[in-house]
Amino acid sequence: MVQRHNSHIQQKIEQADIAKRANPLDLSSDQDLTIGIMNLIAIEDATATDDELHKMVSGIRTQLLSRIVSTDSDLFDVSARLLGVAIRYMDMAAHQSAPMSYEMYDAAYGAYSAFWGLNMGMISIADVEKMRFDSI
Repeated sequence: MVQRHNSHIQQKIEQADIAKRANPLDLSSDQDLTIGIMNLIAIEDATATDDELHKMVSGIRTQLLSRIVSTDSDLFDVSARLLGVAIRYMDMAAHQSAPMSYEMYDAAYGAYSAFWGLNMGMISIADVEKMRFDSI
């Protein structure tokens, strides 16, 4: 199911990005921002939850994610989870041998595509839950 949605979602993301971006050098585009948000999630994962750095990074991540994602709590939570899954799979893939690495990068891409599909209204939260990305 993930593979079938990926190319369709990717085409829609590219179309929306082209239509939205007035300046191709604009680094504040939503896609660029998601990469930064995923890195903040990785920092959160690496720090203790009661640590000041964790709290500060969590606040920044929440603020930046709210620039892209509706503040509807279910959509926001699932969106954050998808970006978290994507960055965790990428991190795990970096430490694996080639066959397993490719599978993990594919899973990361699937989670990232699902994030955009969900936030562009192309798939529902129920569709995301069927994809079962939270298995890591």
